[in-house]
Amino acid sequence: MTIRDLTQVMNQKKPAPPYSPADRPGSKDRPLRTLLTMVTTATVTTLLTPATGKRVRIRRIHVTQETAEAAQLVELYFGAGANAAADLAKIIDILIVPNGGSVATRSYDSLADGPVSLVGEVVSYRWRSAPTNPHLIIIEYLEE
Repeated sequence: MTIRDLTQVMNQKKPAPPYSPADRPGSKDRPLRTLLTMVTTATVTTLLTPATGKRVRIRRIHVTQETAEAAQLVELYFGAGANAAADLAKIIDILIVPNGGSVATRSYDSLADGPVSLVGEVVSYRWRSAPTNPHLIIIEYLEE
């Protein structure tokens, strides 16, 4: 599956997500949002900034590399620290993206299980070593 195919799939209408407001006590029923971005840099980069007064709850993370390249490690974490080890409590995940044409995905069974940021806290990523080819990162999340 190419990045163009993934983009077309992401732009199709999706059925209602399998959750209820009971999964998020104290919040209104809001649809999942999707962030779709291409990345190549190994420097710390902010992927997602929540709206003012909101926090981010992660539902699914999907990373893919379209062309052959050695396996890559990508750190995803809350905050703007230098790396995931800066504050272990803020780690969302460290994914191993296998060789070309491969994907790494982390899904949470319900929104209540997904990692959640502090109010106003960004989602950042950092590659352990700089990839030579672009990678696609898709994050499904809620702002609450």
